Amino acid sequence: MEFAAHTTRVQLHLVIRDINDNVPNWPQHTSLQVSFVETPSTNVGWPPLNRQGQSIGSLEETASKHAKTIDRAFDPDMGLNGSIMYRLVGPGAEYFRLDDGSDKVSDEMLTNKFGYSYGHSSLLEPTTAQLSTQSSLTPIRIWPIVPLDRETDDFAGRGGLFNLTLLANDLGVPPKTGSISLIVNVVDVNDHSPVFHSDVYGPGGGTMRSDGAAASKQLVVYRPPSGSVSETLPVGGFITQLNATDKDSGPHAEITYEFCPCDRNVGWNYFSIDPKSGRIVVAKRLDFDTGPRQFQFK
Repeated sequence: MEFAAHTTRVQLHLVIRDINDNVPNWPQHTSLQVSFVETPSTNVGWPPLNRQGQSIGSLEETASKHAKTIDRAFDPDMGLNGSIMYRLVGPGAEYFRLDDGSDKVSDEMLTNKFGYSYGHSSLLEPTTAQLSTQSSLTPIRIWPIVPLDRETDDFAGRGGLFNLTLLANDLGVPPKTGSISLIVNVVDVNDHSPVFHSDVYGPGGGTMRSDGAAASKQLVVYRPPSGSVSETLPVGGFITQLNATDKDSGPHAEITYEFCPCDRNVGWNYFSIDPKSGRIVVAKRLDFDTGPRQFQFK
């Protein structure tokens, strides 16, 4: 006797729940770099740097105009496991602000929800951090919140570089943290004039700016210690050595010495100056009897 087979079907709905098994990372980068042009406070109207009680909000409108972009981290997890909070740490991190254009989440909310604190980042507004999801595709914006003047005491010794670390914390339980080196380069501008260092020559009437050039020229007047030079000095005889320095860096700190074109006179025929070393020597035989007996030039 044969019995008919019966089949029963049931629809199963399986939900695979994501676990936080991925660390935020930057798969295309081993480090990040961004550059800002030096912004001396005297050039762009920044308020003086004052860490004590300085209001970030008061600088936002000016500072955000200097914003650059950096790539965000990638986390393939879902939901809070793939939502990322960014922080910038390291010496100088307090000079910069991050913004990824997404919602903000308070440290208190994170502590209450997950039972631990993610910590506070000094570059963000008090009790806030930047929360990002994978749906946010725009790069992170970063900008300085104080004038980056390479030659001030606050930035001395850095060589125009800030070696920072960008942290990416996801919101899983427990959270996973990825990090990447962020190099911030402050590009020098030619905002300082050379300064002479000697007791045998004095100020010569301020500075002169070259026609169409960015470089300033510092003027000095040389006065021999004895009041005069001997006519017996041979051609090539040493007169004096100029010494000047410039607080800027790179080509902006390279100094060229010359007699001032604003004061061209007969002295140019009798003396020459090495443009690199600043060494001044006799270029033509000196003769007290036939003259000239006095030279005045810058």
